[in-house]
Amino acid sequence: MASVLHFFFCTKKMFGNKFLVRAHLPSPSFHPFRLLQLSVSDSSSSIEIETLCWKLSRRWRLACFHPSPSSVFIIYQRCQNEEAARVVEELAKSMAICKLGEEEEVRSAILIARAVECWFRSLMMEKSWRCIGESTFVDSTFAVDEEKKYFHALNARVQSEIDGIVFIVSPDVIWFIRDKITDLVSSWTLQSFHDGNVALVEKDRHFTACVTLPSLHSGHILGLSLLNPVGEKFKLLEELWKFKHGLSLLSDYYVNVHFSYGGQESKTWLPSAFVLRGSGLCPPPQTVRYSMALNALNSFINTIGCLDFFSQGPLKVKQVSSLESPMMQPVWKAVGTSCNENKNITDECITSQNLHLTLDFRAQKPAPSFTSANRMLGYDKNAAAVWTSDEITKNTSLLIPKSFNEVVHVATKPPLCQSQIYQRAKGDGTLNI
Repeated sequence: MASVLHFFFCTKKMFGNKFLVRAHLPSPSFHPFRLLQLSVSDSSSSIEIETLCWKLSRRWRLACFHPSPSSVFIIYQRCQNEEAARVVEELAKSMAICKLGEEEEVRSAILIARAVECWFRSLMMEKSWRCIGESTFVDSTFAVDEEKKYFHALNARVQSEIDGIVFIVSPDVIWFIRDKITDLVSSWTLQSFHDGNVALVEKDRHFTACVTLPSLHSGHILGLSLLNPVGEKFKLLEELWKFKHGLSLLSDYYVNVHFSYGGQESKTWLPSAFVLRGSGLCPPPQTVRYSMALNALNSFINTIGCLDFFSQGPLKVKQVSSLESPMMQPVWKAVGTSCNENKNITDECITSQNLHLTLDFRAQKPAPSFTSANRMLGYDKNAAAVWTSDEITKNTSLLIPKSFNEVVHVATKPPLCQSQIYQRAKGDGTLNI
């Protein structure tokens, strides 16, 4: 038991290691992005519009998204004019378009970053990763037979630069598990559940805490139903989750989940396969976590450098810097432009630069707490604060050195609660739970 507690208290929060990956555009002659804006009728369902936008983005390799209830944006390169026209045709077949704006050049860095995020998500799902939460990618289908196994995971955010793209990447490893019906209801309630009635979860049950897919929202399980709850339209939601998040799961029953945020409470029904036990994404033992997290980062770098960036060719990864190291010195750098571009040099460069040494999953020890005589008297000469890397990530913006052209904004989000029980892995990579 002591070793289990030691592992819990000495483990850094999920996605705590942050790397800044700089990638240059495919060629110096890269053209500005183009924008088409469509005004759509309010009669169209927001879920159906968003689902169609993701279908078209993935099919035509451009960015089509739904920023407001009455508009759709299509962002593309000039060489994709034909693809953009096809997207407009598909949208016109499925909804009432009130107005089609004129083509214009995209000058907003926010819109460019949004377009790159859309492209990047489509690319990762094409490579069999699933996107959950805001920007977390997991190399798993989340099927039932994948429970208690370890999977590569990434948290990746995008920022545009004048001559390229910046990714803020946090590699990690996760495992997950779902509740069994017998964990939630008693044997006499189970018969009522099989008869088609709603089964309420007893308050004294230990496993009511849960996290829902794909949002990663935390809640508590209140009840179960074998039948589809009246008024719920899960087919529309599951189609959206398939094209936007890559999730296509089969469920045996439905779960009523209670959410509480900032004093506001809500309850909703969800298919059982989209509800994970406890904190949802949990870290494995340290011995597995280091090597697999490095593989996840390698996979990310290879992925963004191998497929077309808006039909202009692959991005060229130039530099990887650890936000944990002083002054963000590069821990990996491209060998040079004279290298054969067909040669995959990523793995050997990362290995030679000892990138794995920058990964740290240990929780930082709190600083000794004491009060100096000057502080007691209200006098503090050196008021300048010294930030650690973990404290930096709590702020809404992160200043990048002069080699970067603008401020990279890191969205703040409270860390996921980690389960307090971790046990050793079996030989086949599964957990004893």
